[in-house]
Amino acid sequence: MRSIILKGKDGAEQIKKLVGVFRLAPISELREIAVTCIEDYQSSERMNVKEGTIVFMLFPVSNVLKHRFEDGTWFTICPSGTEPKAKFYFGVKKESLIESETYLKKIEQLVMERVNKFMTVSI
Repeated sequence: MRSIILKGKDGAEQIKKLVGVFRLAPISELREIAVTCIEDYQSSERMNVKEGTIVFMLFPVSNVLKHRFEDGTWFTICPSGTEPKAKFYFGVKKESLIESETYLKKIEQLVMERVNKFMTVSI
């Protein structure tokens, strides 16, 4: 899990914009790893990226986005509703603990590079 915390009202607005960027311009791949579906818990929709189909999900509504990749990898963005903070959760599936830990670091780095790029551009 990684998190970013920004200060004050501007920070809260930046977090809101960040989640909006992931929603309006979703990741289709991280390097060569294709996204298979994006689950938007705010709209209760699961979009199959390859087919372009959308399925309704029966989960409580929440401002959360989850990206699932073809190799079983996933990451979730969870902005706080009460403070200028966003948490990023990651999951990977590899043959061994060492492979999983190494791959997890790579995925975290790729996602956080995108986050940092947005933060740098919008400040």
